[in-house]
Amino acid sequence: MISIIQGFLSGEISDAVLLEELCGDRLDGLRHWPNAPAYVPHRDLMQYLLLADMDTPDGRYAVTSVLEEYLRDHGTAVASTTRGRDAASDYELFLDVQPRWLDVTGDDMKGLLAAVADAPEDSRRAQLKALIKERYRSLRRPPRWLQSPQWPVVEQRAAVFVGQLDVSALHHDTAHLYVFVDESSGDIVTVTQQM
Repeated sequence: MISIIQGFLSGEISDAVLLEELCGDRLDGLRHWPNAPAYVPHRDLMQYLLLADMDTPDGRYAVTSVLEEYLRDHGTAVASTTRGRDAASDYELFLDVQPRWLDVTGDDMKGLLAAVADAPEDSRRAQLKALIKERYRSLRRPPRWLQSPQWPVVEQRAAVFVGQLDVSALHHDTAHLYVFVDESSGDIVTVTQQM
């Protein structure tokens, strides 16, 4: 089991082979990990890995990180791996350039990172920032979210932020209504948040 995880982290074992091993019985020992981090449901690392989306940068980063932690917890030295470094590098670059008013994950993050993948290392950051600014547009200024950012995406396009209204008088708590427009269809999209 340890050798399979090490092989995956080193890049010797593909995502597909890891998935085959997870679906087989060779990795049954991952079903109960007493020292699992709180984000691993029911301490079942196998379930966590099966549900993870390794095709996205955030999913790949989560999988490599938790497998490295599993190895350390089981007394196995964890060498820095290309797969782990690449996942961490992409994810950390994205988190570093992403503005506070935005929370891009999954396929959106994957697409933006793919668009700058071939850029020289010294210009990747600037190009990624420019792409984010181009894709997630505001008519005046970006939203000031009460909670976590919830920028709507319509048919794989980010809607344009128009503005926000304080609608607290309609609720028992502080509440804001965020108004977006899908440029292609002209449809209005709203998001409401309360504190």
